Amino acid sequence: MHALHNAHLIRAILPRNLTAPIPLFTDRRTKHFEIAKMLRDSQETKRAARKAANDAKKATAVSIVEEGLDEFSSRKRRREDAPE
Repeated sequence: MHALHNAHLIRAILPRNLTAPIPLFTDRRTKHFEIAKMLRDSQETKRAARKAANDAKKATAVSIVEEGLDEFSSRKRRREDAPE
């Protein structure tokens, strides 16, 4: 109803049973808690996956350092057209 222009005039003319909002769910509070629980669970799953990815990234960084790359060696690729 609010998407229409001049909705206040339409509501004034039409009977209430035609302009009354139709609830999407009969028990809004229970549905809200269900959806909130699903979102908390999915967020926890995403958080755990992100933590695992970050831990794996840190582990590979540590293994690269342990393999012999010290702070002075460069991981940058050398230019192919540069004279040697």
